[in-house]
Amino acid sequence: MSLTFTGTAMLAALISLAQILGAPATLGGTDTQQSEEGPLLRPPSARMTAAAPMEAGSPQSADTASLEREILQSVNRFRTRRGLQPLTINQKLVQVARVLCRSLMPVPALSHTDPSGRGLAQRMSAAGIPYSIAAENLYRCTGCSSPGLSAVYRWSLSPGHLSNLIDPKVTETGVGVWQEGKTICVAQEFLCPPLLRRG
Repeated sequence: MSLTFTGTAMLAALISLAQILGAPATLGGTDTQQSEEGPLLRPPSARMTAAAPMEAGSPQSADTASLEREILQSVNRFRTRRGLQPLTINQKLVQVARVLCRSLMPVPALSHTDPSGRGLAQRMSAAGIPYSIAAENLYRCTGCSSPGLSAVYRWSLSPGHLSNLIDPKVTETGVGVWQEGKTICVAQEFLCPPLLRRG
């Protein structure tokens, strides 16, 4: 799914979201943006073949790490204002998100399949992350002045993205950001850990 907001409409929308989230709005410029909601995954019943080991997934810079924290805080405010528990950070999910963002930078359209052909389930398995439910939201913008607010706002407008944001079953998350020039890519992973089985 690819949508575009420009000029006054984006400015008004971001100011509204900033007011809802209680966040400062420093806006301006023209945004070209894409967002993509991820499929809701349940673990496969058959054992998956192990993929190649993941690369480090360290933050690109202090600025991108700060943006990751801003997005997490915005999502948690969004959830708690709806009576939901805030999500806790899972560093393995952060790494999965960062690696995906970096790999998608040269790709013209957002995709939940990385350039090597791995979908969310394969990337989670490669990172050694067990789950009962996993989901993913993606966002990319070029020239946006408030990418954190913009990402959460765009996700809140899409039923699929919104469902991931406010799913009461997910408890953990990881936000990854990668920037090249004026283009910023954001991935947010959502996870419900494996359910405990009784005797």
